[in-house]
Amino acid sequence: MPKAKGKTRRQKFGYNVNRKRLNRNARRKAAPRIEW
Repeated sequence: MPKAKGKTRRQKFGYNVNRKRLNRNARRKAAPRIEW
């Protein structure tokens, strides 16, 4: 169970810092999905 807590902490740390990059990656991956 403690592993899940650690995962959340890691995500929180990366979300604020790499928010722009995450959005860019999500858009790129979503583009082909919408096309299909």
